[in-house]
Amino acid sequence: MVYDRFKKMIKENDIDMTFHDLRHLNASIMLMLGVPDKYAMERGGWATDSVLKSVYQQTFSSERKKIDSYFNSIISKSEDDPA
Repeated sequence: MVYDRFKKMIKENDIDMTFHDLRHLNASIMLMLGVPDKYAMERGGWATDSVLKSVYQQTFSSERKKIDSYFNSIISKSEDDPA
């Protein structure tokens, strides 16, 4: 029943996503929120953090841009203020 509702929602909203993609999304959101690996592994059922990190966790481009902007501002400040 859950899977059928998922398929219907995906089709109605013209989204290209599989049910399994939800595992990747869950792992990536937990990474973005800073959930410790131990809790993420327990929630997702992964036995090792290497599978969690190498297969399931991805970054979000919007969050990546925030991080890049943060580091670029630090670099700019250090270039403006030579020690």
